[in-house]
Amino acid sequence: MKKSFVLYSILAAFVLLMGCDYSKKAIELVKNTKESGQILTNSEQMQKEIDEGAKKNIQYKWVANKHEQYNTWIVSFVDTVYERGYFWEADLNNNIVKSINDNWLLKKKYGITPLRKDRNFTIEEIETEEVVLQNTRLNNGVVYRIKGKIKNNTDKNITKCYLGATLVVIYTEQKILEQKENNDSNFARPSTSNPWKPNETKDFLIVTEAIDQIYKEYKPEDAFCFILISAEDPLGYEYSGAFEERSLKKHFSEIM
Repeated sequence: MKKSFVLYSILAAFVLLMGCDYSKKAIELVKNTKESGQILTNSEQMQKEIDEGAKKNIQYKWVANKHEQYNTWIVSFVDTVYERGYFWEADLNNNIVKSINDNWLLKKKYGITPLRKDRNFTIEEIETEEVVLQNTRLNNGVVYRIKGKIKNNTDKNITKCYLGATLVVIYTEQKILEQKENNDSNFARPSTSNPWKPNETKDFLIVTEAIDQIYKEYKPEDAFCFILISAEDPLGYEYSGAFEERSLKKHFSEIM
């Protein structure tokens, strides 16, 4: 009994040690990789983030986790509080590194999302939400439109604020469309004389840049839109990121 326990403990320690070793290899592989078009390695690029974070008392960490299903490692460089940052797929068998941040299919594959879950800002009411074929001189094609109210759930008086969107429509691995909000979007920006107060709601309208109308003839594998916000108060509070995700596959399959 004792011998079995000792043997099990030794094997467990060996497996743990090997896991740590591969974890370090995955991190080093990512650190030493240069992304396409970059002069600096990922390690050198992330040092800039560390230097900037130090000015705001933000600390970062490198983490590697094995993904058994795909026999790959997910390496991340994230802040120690919200764990937001950069992610890579590391294939140690072939020494291949792929950026996940720049690849919507990899994000979907590993369940990595830019969505913040702190609920500092929320959509409280949706008046209309649709994907339609729009024919205007400046925005001709398929657009996503959402109108409603956003609530400031913080205890801050927001005096600077920008509202945006990232629409992603996946047809095939080779055809992924990404569009931002256009000039038809409307959101009354707060100011020092007219701040966005705590628990107050504001009207908003987001209309995305048009996708060529030929895509009306195809049903996407997936479609979604992230609603983004950047906000500041006079005392140094800063917020930036996606606070809402809208699933739109059905909407795109029913374009009128």
